[in-house]
Order: sequence, then structure tokens, then C-alpha cells
Amino acid sequence: MDVSRQPFIGDTASRIAQALAGTWELELGNLQLPASDARNRLHRAWSAPDGPLPTATRSYSRQMPAAAFLTHEDGRVLVVTERPWDHQVLVGAIAPHTDFLALDVPQPASIAASTAPAAVDKVIRALLPSYDRALVQAHLQMMDTTLARVHAARHTAEHPEMLPLVLSLRAHAPYLIRHLRASGPWPASAQSAGALDRASRALTADPAADDGPVTEVLDRWLEHGRRVTEMVRSLDPHAAGRSPNRTTAPPGLPPRPPSTSTGSSPAR
Repeated sequence: MDVSRQPFIGDTASRIAQALAGTWELELGNLQLPASDARNRLHRAWSAPDGPLPTATRSYSRQMPAAAFLTHEDGRVLVVTERPWDHQVLVGAIAPHTDFLALDVPQPASIAASTAPAAVDKVIRALLPSYDRALVQAHLQMMDTTLARVHAARHTAEHPEMLPLVLSLRAHAPYLIRHLRASGPWPASAQSAGALDRASRALTADPAADDGPVTEVLDRWLEHGRRVTEMVRSLDPHAAGRSPNRTTAPPGLPPRPPSTSTGSSPAR
């Protein structure tokens, strides 16, 4: 019997998770099932199109037996799998919202490494910083789009649909506010910290009957939402001037990998 000496992908993912800051929850997925949720999640990988993960998955995902998903307590998700032809560890980011995949933002870097420790080093140095930058810019673009919808509702709709606006604000405003609290001089400024507290309450609370007329609620969303986006842009000049509605063209097919045996790898 030919027994593979390659570590099981769950063990590799567990070693990566233990080496990263914070708490990461591990979930294993079977990529060989006909209707695999893990396969669907893998194809939501958010990565520069010429990176090692999309290059492998676009044409060779059927040869990948399994993937591990690491979910951080703050909502970030990493996928860990193995490149079929050389058993390199592949790690990439997962988009928290499918809309992010079409946005014009620098996409996170995926990485390939021969061992778990080498993967950890590349994840810390390249993948996570690029993931964080992409998240800020994506949430910012989506927030811009939401505020444009709020502005349109304020000026054109007599009875606007509030629920879609509420859900969109809750999907993007909290991330940007957390980013501001963790970055820059805002925590040191009582005035700025107070502005973020007020924005958090205004942009995440249910509109109640005693909140006043709908127009006042919309005005409040516009006021606090624009303050948040202005503060983010003051910290991230790369986010300024980007259009919230531009999309990127789909990538072409990847180059064929080095020739290898066509036999299937032993199960691990």
C-alpha cells in the first residue's frame, strides 16, 4: 500500500490557525461531492486572478479532495487547500459578500507554500494585509452605493423601502466603524470617538416610530454615513476617488501546470 506522507489538509489548516492572531474556527469541506457547499465557497475565493489559488482552482479544482475554511471572530474567512500537481499548500481569502467579487479594488493575495510554517509566514506578510486593505475599500465602495440610494430615497420616494437600506447599512457601516476605531488617531480624540459612537447607533439601529418622519431618518443616515466615509478616506488615500460601480473583466484561463502523472493522489 502506498501511504502518502503529506499531512491531512485539516491538520495543516489547524497549524496555520494556531499561529495566527485571534481566534479562528476550523471547518472542513469535501470538494468531491456533486453538490458541495465547500466547492461553492472555494469558487468565491477573493484573489488576484493570477495568484496561485485561482490559477489552480479555475482548471484543477476537480482534482482537489478537500478544503479547510478558517473563520476569524471578526468575520474574515481563509480557505486552505492543496495544489494537486505538487501538493503545495494554497491559502486564500473568501469574499464576505458576493458583490465584492465584482468591485474595482486591489484583490487579496493568495499564497502557495511547501509547508505550514512557510504558509503562515506568507499569510502574515502578504495575504492578511492585502485582505484587510481590500475589505476596507470594498466596504467603503458599498457604503457609497448605499448612501447614494439613501439620497435618492430622500429626494424622490414618498414612501421609500427602508428595510433594504437598513440591511445594507448594517452590512457595511459596522466594519468601517471598527476599522476607524482600530486605526489612526480616532480613539485618542474624544470628539472623534463620540462621532463614531453616534454613527454606530444611527446606522445600525432599527428605525422606530418615535424616530421622527422618514425624511429625518434618511437625513440622519446621510449625515453619519458621510462622516464615516470621509474619516475612512482621510486614513486611506488609495480609497479616495474610486468609483463604487466599476467592475473588472473576468480573467482568462491559467497556464497549464507542469506535467505530472495522471493517477489520483492517495486519500489523506
